[in-house]
Formats: sequence, structure tokens, C-alpha cells
Amino acid sequence: MVRYDGSVIFAYLLPIFFPFFCVGCRKEGALVCKGCLARVVAAPGWVPGGSCWSFYRFSDGWVRKVLHALKYLSVQSAADLLVLHARNCGAFKTLLSQEIGYVWIPIPVSAQRRKVRGYNQAELIAVSLQKQFGGTVLPHALRKAHRASLVGKTKAERSVLARTAFSASPGLTVTGFVVLVDDLVTTGATLTAAREVLQSVGVAVNLTIALAYED
Repeated sequence: MVRYDGSVIFAYLLPIFFPFFCVGCRKEGALVCKGCLARVVAAPGWVPGGSCWSFYRFSDGWVRKVLHALKYLSVQSAADLLVLHARNCGAFKTLLSQEIGYVWIPIPVSAQRRKVRGYNQAELIAVSLQKQFGGTVLPHALRKAHRASLVGKTKAERSVLARTAFSASPGLTVTGFVVLVDDLVTTGATLTAAREVLQSVGVAVNLTIALAYED
């Protein structure tokens, strides 16, 4: 009996029944048309504190809308668009190279949230990075307990909640250049907690990246 992934079918049918409109000018056909994409500004650099490298500022209205499409509609093309655009703008600089054997580990969502949404937006970004730079995506390297949302929490509250959110998959062993991936970084508490969990089981994290930074 053939089984189909509901999220894949949804992603395929979505543009057929609900065509994309550019988040900038509302032109039909793409999330960001070529004209508007030319005006999207990449802002690569280390976030304050140096815990993570990001490629865009979340305050950019177009970036925010594309990330929302990625996060709430499971639009793989949104991740592909931003990763490719960042690469074309030189946002990766010497940070990443196709010559390295990357292991992309996305920040997980809880099993409950995954069941409701059917996907993990950070995993979609990891897949986009794999398309550009090769390597392997390990979507189940980390597990996340269902916790209260971090939205609206203070930096101290985020840190406390994040420290108890993650666990490593039993028997996890990883070799290669490990990159921890998320969609959005605010305080860095989530990525820091995930990195510490991986390091506690002997997995060295070489780099943490997020598509956008919200200050």
C-alpha cells in the first residue's frame, strides 16, 4: 500500500488552487517577483554576542512575509528563494563551501506541533542549504518537548525555557561539519540550548545559522 506525505501533497496543490502573489507588489506568480527580489537586501553577519550567523533582518517587510509563508504554509520555495538569494548576494562569503561534508541539523518543533502543522520550517531551510552546498540533513538528531511559546518572553525567560526544551536522539553519533539551523534568531537562547545538548552527547557543533535576525 502506497502512503503519501500529506505535507508534500499540500505543498504541491497549494499554488494550483491558491496562486502565489508577490509579497512586495502583489503580482501573481511568485512569492517575490524578480523586480522586488532585486530590492531585497541581505544583511549577513554575526548576531550580537556572536552566537549565530544570520543573513537577513526580520524587520525587512518582504523577508518577514516570506518567512511567514515558510513557517505557516510549509512553502519549500520560500526557503529555497531566501537561501539562493543570500548566496547570490555573497551573504555566505567564505562561511560555507561545497567542498565540506556538511551535516545540517535543524532546530526541531515538538511532536505535537509537528503533528498539527505536518512539517518543521527549520528542516525546510536545512533542505535548501543541502541543495546549495550538499551534505546530509539529520531532521531527528534533536527532540523538542512541547513547551509554552517563546514569543513575547524576556531574554531571561527564553533562556530558562530553552534549557529544558531539547534532548538528543538516543545513540546519536555524528561525523562531519555540523551546522545547527533555525529560521529566526532573537536572543540566541534556543540555538545555544540546542548546541549544549548536542555537545553533551559528544557532537561538536561547528556553526549555527539562522535565516533572519530579529532585534
